[in-house]
Amino acid sequence: MWKRWEEQKLVQVDNSSDEPTVTITEKGMKRALKYKLNQLKIQSPMLWDKKWRVVIFDVPENKKRNRDYFRSYLSNLGFFRLNESVFIYPHSCFDEIEFLRQISGIGKEVTYMIVENIETSADLKKHFNLD
Repeated sequence: MWKRWEEQKLVQVDNSSDEPTVTITEKGMKRALKYKLNQLKIQSPMLWDKKWRVVIFDVPENKKRNRDYFRSYLSNLGFFRLNESVFIYPHSCFDEIEFLRQISGIGKEVTYMIVENIETSADLKKHFNLD
């Protein structure tokens, strides 16, 4: 039953005891997490705390595909794209960003900030219907 997953290096099977032990690998965990990606949503509270969540990243060219996936995930979640590597959202979303970091394989290249004032906040409020 586990043979195909073991061949794909998604799990490791240890048959040294009476009952086999199956351990999910890092590659297997990433695959499993991707399946949850379709369900990923950011919960919006009733009241806005008047703070912006800013996600910035600087991903090297050799991880271009990962960077593009990450950018796409942020857009699909409703983030406002300020420029190629700066995205803004009005609600707490650290856990979701951490999940995306892991899925995309670019954890060290991503910074999550909570900001109280942004020069273009009037436009952002309009974009997110916060007025």
